[in-house]
Amino acid sequence: MLKKLIIAISSLVLSATYAFGEKSLTAYFKNDSVNGLMISDAYETHNMGLTYRSGDNYAGIDLGIVSPDMHLYKNQYREANRSFGEIISLEFGHQLGAENNIKLFGKLRGSGKFGLDKTQEFAHRLLSLQSVSDINQLVRMPNKLWYGVGGEYASRSPLPQLSAEHSLKVMPYFGTDRASVKSELEFLFPYHSVSLSSALSLEYVLFDRIVSAKPISATPRKLIPQLSFGAAYDFGRFSIFAVDSFALPTIQKDQRIFGVLHAGITYNF
Repeated sequence: MLKKLIIAISSLVLSATYAFGEKSLTAYFKNDSVNGLMISDAYETHNMGLTYRSGDNYAGIDLGIVSPDMHLYKNQYREANRSFGEIISLEFGHQLGAENNIKLFGKLRGSGKFGLDKTQEFAHRLLSLQSVSDINQLVRMPNKLWYGVGGEYASRSPLPQLSAEHSLKVMPYFGTDRASVKSELEFLFPYHSVSLSSALSLEYVLFDRIVSAKPISATPRKLIPQLSFGAAYDFGRFSIFAVDSFALPTIQKDQRIFGVLHAGITYNF
């Protein structure tokens, strides 16, 4: 039932955005095992998704896995530090403001058995890593549906002396899954078809019911600082991007730095 509801809403939102303005499609992934500088091995998340934009509107679907630490606890007797879950997220939003510097969006999330764990298990066999499927089932979170709304405000201004643009962003979100406010200072350095970026952010988390999901009921971190570096390259109708982010984990008791690679490609119709 949950799977059918998510598919139906996704189809409805994509149909509603199709008729308006210039269009683009972005395919991406986020992974903490291949961030290039450190290994955390499926501690927090593996994600992949699609975002479709039409004019000032967009809709996206994200397929994700959250799982216990597999790098630190390498055998079957490990103690899980969070619950395992397969999560599908739908997000639909609208850009507004004189410079499209305001974004409003709604989000629907569901946890359940979607077959994403089979993809994870296949990747482990392909890379000759230990099987984790049976162990993860012991700490699988319950099936659940969450919803929420959020926004983003970006104040942008150029820095002529640096040939750069900087923006100060405020990003609140409140939902049944989590509530948080994030502030971010971002610098962009465009040069012909290449654009480099860096960002420093701090997020305050009021609650996070995905991190604290049963049966493990981990305690979420309240303050999460993050530093990121990225690059984007435009060629023809395509644009490719990659961003490496480093932050404290979402679990309070873990003090190790956590890295995630976010990369993808956009096609402009």
